[in-house]
Amino acid sequence: MLVNASPSREMMESIVLQLEAVKAENKRQSVQLKVIITLFVILASVVLLGFSAERTDSLQLKSFSVVDDNGVVRYRLGAIENDYGAVFYDADGKKRIFQGLFADGSARIRMFDERETPRLSSGVFRTDNKEAAALAATTYYTKDGKAKMTLGANSPASNSTETNDVFITVLGSDGKAKIYLADRQDRAQISMRSHGDVYNLSLLVDPSYSGLWLRDGNGKVRTELMSQNDYTRLALLDSNEKIVSNYYASASKSVLAHYNTSGYAQIAMAARSDGGSAFENFDSAGSHTVLMGMANDGSVLNYARKTPGQEMDQLISWGSTAYGILQALSGDKK
Repeated sequence: MLVNASPSREMMESIVLQLEAVKAENKRQSVQLKVIITLFVILASVVLLGFSAERTDSLQLKSFSVVDDNGVVRYRLGAIENDYGAVFYDADGKKRIFQGLFADGSARIRMFDERETPRLSSGVFRTDNKEAAALAATTYYTKDGKAKMTLGANSPASNSTETNDVFITVLGSDGKAKIYLADRQDRAQISMRSHGDVYNLSLLVDPSYSGLWLRDGNGKVRTELMSQNDYTRLALLDSNEKIVSNYYASASKSVLAHYNTSGYAQIAMAARSDGGSAFENFDSAGSHTVLMGMANDGSVLNYARKTPGQEMDQLISWGSTAYGILQALSGDKK
């Protein structure tokens, strides 16, 4: 009968293969189970540590970089050339943007062109305290990397009497300011210079007055135009800043005067709103020598101071006249 027959070779090999498959499957499931248990233990440990342990710094780096698919650094965070911040690079590895803290303590954002030449910089350069003012500014650069224009705001130190400034400065090729525009609270200012360290032109507008000043190469004021309250004045000055000519106009009168080197008026012309007018001449000490004009009542003004010789001639003339009168009187008595 078949039930008592010995198993065939093929049957034995099939049984062995099935046992090997079961064994391999058990081994695989055992490995998976161990991995799952290990991951679970790690996750549970992290969770338990997160809830039970005090947080501490666990990662310290001096620099952190990110590279692209070609291995080129595109972003770096950390210590960079004595400064601390973040730098962005282009595909050629050129620095294009920096934001962070410079070695001098200023906080800045700088942008560069494809040659790594700075083209724009914004930052806060000082901290507002009792010793120093706070300066926030943005500077624009030429393609050669030279500063060309700065837009900024300056807050004075807490113990200073200076005012808050908002300003625009345009710089020349020598790096010195050529044009300066500022708003100092209630005062607007424009200054220009052609060369050197002297502003040759200054325009100032204040709530109480406005003025224009022209200076020579030595910084001396040579022309001054000012309007204040109810009058306007134009003055021409010499190289020592002494007034040579002065024109003054108000609602009540206008005056034109020329001065000598001692500061005394030599010639003056005036016209009054009430109808009076005058021409005046003065000696070197400022005393009247000639006065001609018309008073507001229509009367004529005519005065000429005589010189000592003229006064002597006048005395002699008066004496001769008196002598003649006396001679005539004595002749009548005879």
